[in-house]
Amino acid sequence: MTVGTRFIPSAWSALAVATGVVLAFSSSALAANLGPGQSATVDASTPLQTWSLANGAQLTIRPGGQTQQIRATAGSNLAASGATITASAIGLELVDSTAAISESTIKSTGSFGLSLVTNPAGGLAGSTAIVNRSSIEGLARGINATGSSRLVLRDSQVHGVGNGAGTLLQGGVGALLLGASVSLERSAVTGDHTGVAMVRDTSVGYGSIASLTLDNSTVQAGTGTAITVGGTNLGAAGSGVTADIVIANGSNLMGGNGRILEVEASNVVTMTVDNSRLTGDIMAADVSDVTLAFDNAAWLTGSINGADALNIDASAGWTLTGDSQLGELVLKGMADLRGTDGNAAFNRLQVDNLSGSGTFALGTDLAAGLGDFLDVTGTATGSHTLLIDNTGAEPVEGADDLQVVHTGGGDAAFSVVGDTVDAGAYTYQLEQRPAASGANDWFLVQIKQPSRSASAAVGLFSAAPTVWYGETTTLRTRMGELRNGNGNGNGNGNGQGGAWLRSYGNKHNVSGGSEFTYSQNQRGMSFGADAPLTAGNGQWLMGVMGGYSQSNLDLGAGSSGKVDSFYIGAYSTWLADNGYYVDALIKANRLQNRTDVVMRDGQKAKGRYTQHGIGGSVEVGKHIALDESTFVAPYAQVSALWITAGDYALDNGLDARGDTADSLVGKVGAQVGRRFALEHGGSVQPYVKVAVAHEFANGNKVKVNGHRFDNDLSGTRGELGVGVSAQMTDVLQVHADFDYMQGKHIEQPWGVSVGVRYNF
Repeated sequence: MTVGTRFIPSAWSALAVATGVVLAFSSSALAANLGPGQSATVDASTPLQTWSLANGAQLTIRPGGQTQQIRATAGSNLAASGATITASAIGLELVDSTAAISESTIKSTGSFGLSLVTNPAGGLAGSTAIVNRSSIEGLARGINATGSSRLVLRDSQVHGVGNGAGTLLQGGVGALLLGASVSLERSAVTGDHTGVAMVRDTSVGYGSIASLTLDNSTVQAGTGTAITVGGTNLGAAGSGVTADIVIANGSNLMGGNGRILEVEASNVVTMTVDNSRLTGDIMAADVSDVTLAFDNAAWLTGSINGADALNIDASAGWTLTGDSQLGELVLKGMADLRGTDGNAAFNRLQVDNLSGSGTFALGTDLAAGLGDFLDVTGTATGSHTLLIDNTGAEPVEGADDLQVVHTGGGDAAFSVVGDTVDAGAYTYQLEQRPAASGANDWFLVQIKQPSRSASAAVGLFSAAPTVWYGETTTLRTRMGELRNGNGNGNGNGNGQGGAWLRSYGNKHNVSGGSEFTYSQNQRGMSFGADAPLTAGNGQWLMGVMGGYSQSNLDLGAGSSGKVDSFYIGAYSTWLADNGYYVDALIKANRLQNRTDVVMRDGQKAKGRYTQHGIGGSVEVGKHIALDESTFVAPYAQVSALWITAGDYALDNGLDARGDTADSLVGKVGAQVGRRFALEHGGSVQPYVKVAVAHEFANGNKVKVNGHRFDNDLSGTRGELGVGVSAQMTDVLQVHADFDYMQGKHIEQPWGVSVGVRYNF
């Protein structure tokens, strides 16, 4: 221990230092007093003792130094680094004094850990402490700070031990601020009962001012509220506080009773939450004056009751977990009344006056006629958006319109995200109903417009025929090769068997009027093998085939569907010597369907189901040779398809059931082609085909939540196609084909297939 010139150590201390003998002292055995102009230094070799500093005295504690209680008064100063202060009384008490503490531990087993006091008789200078990378623990209060005092905690932890029995002042408070200013930077204050209590310092008169700033820091309460202003059982200290609270940069408040801020009695509080996300309730007494601001992506999840004003900027928001009531609400961000996951109850937000231009998120159960409710008892101004939960669950038939907003007056405008709300099979629109008193009410009213979920379900059920016909196009081309003299490359029409492989893709645009529209992109691959059979007066060929296709459906507004189709089939073609031919096909499919629906509120719903189908076609025509290289082939075709009924549910509660999907298409057309011989053998045959087709099936229906929707794609279509096949060698042929189709309900902007065949 190094002592200033005006300080003489006790005889016991001198003896210990001189002899190097380690002595044991009781907690009250040694005490050191520093007076005006005196200074001392404590290091690892200094005996354990209490210290009293007065009138500008200076105490320095070096790393490893240990002391008992330190009390500094009247402009004294403590500088501690790597120190350990333990006491049964107040660990460190500053009265109108200063301290700089780093990497130290302060602990009291019988009183406060750190106390900063303002002496009313000393000019109210207050005490100041800057604490870095240290820990403080005290019984009843970790920190006690009175009027005009200032404390900065950096990278430090504070703990107030006790259960808060009796009065708030008596136990378990992390920090008690009696008109003091405390700033936390990357630090934590924990109280076994209350995190931080801000009360009036009765010694300095009525109306003390306290401030608390958290920067990337935490205040936590074990069983009580994170921050209380006023508190209970405080007598005169329970009112008259003006408190300024800032929660910034990822800071957090945690209340053991679920409350993060509680304001009692006649106190004035301003709390700003900046770039922090908080969970817990805010409660304020009716006679208090509480102003809240959420800025810079701040978010509160909890209820607010009794606040006089709340300002939420455009980047911030509030999720209500219970009914809430406050005075002025200036909303530019979001107020989410839907609560958190698992919160089944609907919430009511009551405000005196509303302004701004924000979004209210509302949950509804239109099937039960219930929902969240915004009640503006006074004046509402500004333009606000309602984000209302969409659902696939069906409302009760004949249910009343659901009121979602009431305002006592003003020119506020409300609109719904997505313009309408999906609810079951149909949609709802927002309707304003003014009252003679100047009040305005807004209701959700059903309109007979299919919901996006319903449109997607109906559209997906209608996709099976276009999937099936897209897959059969390549097979018809294969049979045409055999008829048109390319079976073996000799141009005489005597085809021979072979194996073949074709890849294809196409797009269909389908419109079912107001009930559904979608575009379908299909890609797939078919393969097969065929062989000739003996025939008396012509050529007869039988084959088998299989394949897979994937169809992606754009159902509009972000919704999509997908159909995975697996198929097998058998086919036959017969070509008479006089040019007549008959083609026949039978094909069975397994269709795996799934859909992703984006409802008007942006939420998604999913569903899937499986169908099976079987279909066939018969084509009759005549191959007419105009000369040795040119031919024309008029034909007529009938195709029929039967798809099993499908029944599935979306995970938003919508139930859809499609009847068996039938298709019956008649077609007449002609194909014209010409073969050109290649110089080194082989040939190239381009061709053009035209046809008119008519879909006769018009009875397909889909039930969505019991409501019937029309799935009718009947009507006439025109078809045009061009292609080319090239005989490369006697056994190898390649092929390319392009198709276009336009009809009443359906258009195929393009269809492409390419393939290769190898003859046995």
